[in-house]
Amino acid sequence: MGSSTIAIRPDLVGDPNGPKTAAQFINKAAFTDAVGHFGSARAGSVLGPGYQIWDTSLMKNINFGEKASLQLRLETFNTFNHGSPSTIDTGVDDGSFGAVNGWHDPRTLQIGAKIRF
Repeated sequence: MGSSTIAIRPDLVGDPNGPKTAAQFINKAAFTDAVGHFGSARAGSVLGPGYQIWDTSLMKNINFGEKASLQLRLETFNTFNHGSPSTIDTGVDDGSFGAVNGWHDPRTLQIGAKIRF
């Protein structure tokens, strides 16, 4: 007989909204193991972290006569370096339940130049 892929739901016994820190994004005390029945926690009872990424670009065009030009570019991705969690540990029985275990990419910069003639 194969193993089951059905996720067991816990019982929801309180307000699941937590302090929203990296170590404890949700209120761990709001969940308990469901023993002998299906858990009462409904799908979507916890809202995941928001996603806030700002990408910006600066560009300067310099003309050298009629036929030649230079374009300088500075591009930033996640300009304000806002930490946006991507995943949260949802396993009730492990020690890191409710902790953020993945982050979106940090700020990156890209510099470019283009010559046209």
